[in-house]
Amino acid sequence: MTTVTATRTVPIDPASTALLLAGPSAIEFWPGVTRVDGVLSPLSAFAELAGDSQRRLVVCAQPPRRTATAYITAFSVDADGLPSASGILRVTGLDWIGGTVVPEQPDHAANVAASIQFELKSDVDFDAVVEREIAEAAQRFLDNVAAFAGGRSVRA
Repeated sequence: MTTVTATRTVPIDPASTALLLAGPSAIEFWPGVTRVDGVLSPLSAFAELAGDSQRRLVVCAQPPRRTATAYITAFSVDADGLPSASGILRVTGLDWIGGTVVPEQPDHAANVAASIQFELKSDVDFDAVVEREIAEAAQRFLDNVAAFAGGRSVRA
């Protein structure tokens, strides 16, 4: 089993972050995406992945689900030639010292940062090189989300 994780703080509130990641354009934050087909889940895309500059991906994502402490989006990915994988994007609020906050707290509106945790799991082990490439791409994905949220241009 392979598990890839990445975490990033973004300069916007958790609800806005969850909405940003829930839309079909969220896949365009993934580095190397060259074409996306579809408006709703499932989306079909072509991306640079595992040594292939145009690997076809099909991504199915559920709408974000709100829990007491986070917004959680479940997704699955089928990439041509690679094992199927599933994952979650977990968005939590952060207070001014970086601790987790509960969305219902009265001062929640004053909290303007969120933490995004990306987790991808496959029942079959990825090759070590592929796993490292996916981990690096996942971190760049979160960096692109943070850059967009901060009002900077996004680089794939």
